[in-house]
Formats: sequence, structure tokens, C-alpha cells
Amino acid sequence: MKVEEELKLYKSDNNKLSIQAQHDAQELLKLAERVQQQEMDITIMQEKHRTCQNEVASRDKSIITLQSELDTAQQQYHGCKEEVSHTACFYRKVESDSFRLFWVVSDQWSL
Repeated sequence: MKVEEELKLYKSDNNKLSIQAQHDAQELLKLAERVQQQEMDITIMQEKHRTCQNEVASRDKSIITLQSELDTAQQQYHGCKEEVSHTACFYRKVESDSFRLFWVVSDQWSL
């Protein structure tokens, strides 16, 4: 009888261990699927990261180009501004000289 009780106990333990093994196998399968999904997610994120880095590099290049164009335009603006200033001074001098000559000529005509 003792052997029969031990046999029952072993069978019961064996059933419990079989159920636990099946449960563990299912859990392992779920975890493996989760790992696979996370690896795919990481691959997608890495690709998105690469794409974003390329976009940032492209925008940085555009910013540098635009900054260079702005610098050139500002230099041209300052050059034109100086030229306009010199031209305005020249025309004011010419205008002043013209008025002076006009008065000189008018004074001579009045005599």
C-alpha cells in the first residue's frame, strides 16, 4: 500500500510538472514573440532615427547655404547703401553748386 501511495504521489507530481512545463513553454513562446516584436520595433525606430538624422543634416546644409546667401545679400546691401549715400551727397553738392551759380548768374543779369 505504501508503494501505491508513493506511485499516486509520483503521478500527481508528474501531472503537476507536466502542466507547469506546458505553462512554461507557452510563456516562453509568448516571451519569444515579444522579443521578436521588440526587435522589429527597434529596427523601425533605428530607420526612423536615420531618416531624422538625414533630414537634420539636410536642413543644416540648407541653413548654412541660406546664411551664406544672407551674408552676401547684406554685404551687397551695405555696398549699395554706401553708394546711394555717396551719390546723394554728390547730388546735394551739385544742387548746392547749381543754386550758387544760379544766384551768381542772376546777380550778373540784374546789373
